[in-house]
Amino acid sequence: MSSALLLADQSWVRSREEKTAYDEKLADRIRRAAKEHPAIREKKMFGGVAFMAGEHMFCGVQKNNLLVRVPPDQHESLLA
Repeated sequence: MSSALLLADQSWVRSREEKTAYDEKLADRIRRAAKEHPAIREKKMFGGVAFMAGEHMFCGVQKNNLLVRVPPDQHESLLA
């Protein structure tokens, strides 16, 4: 069931479930790659979506950005 709120200025605000604050196509690419790994789960957080292995986020999507967790000793080489 869909829900929405009509504001005084006549604009419509959709319910949180219907709003997408992140790139769904990018998230779908991750979902397809992750579906072969049953231990990976999806969790909405920080206005986007995170993909978790156990209790640790390993990547996510926020707005149009791909967030990837990497070991600190690899930061410089991966950004080069």
